[in-house]
Amino acid sequence: MAVAIAYPIEYQTLPVGINLDNLLGLHSSSRNYQVLLITPTRQLQNKNIQTVLVSISNLKDNWDGHGAISPHVNTIDYTEALLTKLPQQFVSDLSEDQIYPNPNGTITIEWGNSRNGIVSLEIGKDRSTFFVQANGEIIYKNNNLLFHENKIPSDLLSYIKEII
Repeated sequence: MAVAIAYPIEYQTLPVGINLDNLLGLHSSSRNYQVLLITPTRQLQNKNIQTVLVSISNLKDNWDGHGAISPHVNTIDYTEALLTKLPQQFVSDLSEDQIYPNPNGTITIEWGNSRNGIVSLEIGKDRSTFFVQANGEIIYKNNNLLFHENKIPSDLLSYIKEII
């Protein structure tokens, strides 16, 4: 479902902080209106993870009592975007303890299995990294992970699929 918002054409963009009720009161037959169409992205189906992300987004600097940096809003946004773009089976079974903040302002998501396999993804505001561990040894590492608008790196997808 999309939401459409009409606003006077003289506003080049919808003004920040504008009260939509007041905007609707500006209606005049002599004004031209343009329409802003807002299409929501897929929502996270895992409510536990949604709750964790909200909690992480509310952290303040020094949240651990040892000088930890709170995650930047971009880090939160990238994490949520990634989780909504991953195949549902990669996200549906994540528990609260598999996604957590780090003292340097990043967020880690970990997938694991009973055979001592782990994929650990660390998301930051500027870049992300991940590694794969099997039987206590790192077998693969990508320190320069880039997420494009609609594409998740195939190496990350392959390793998560192997692990879960």
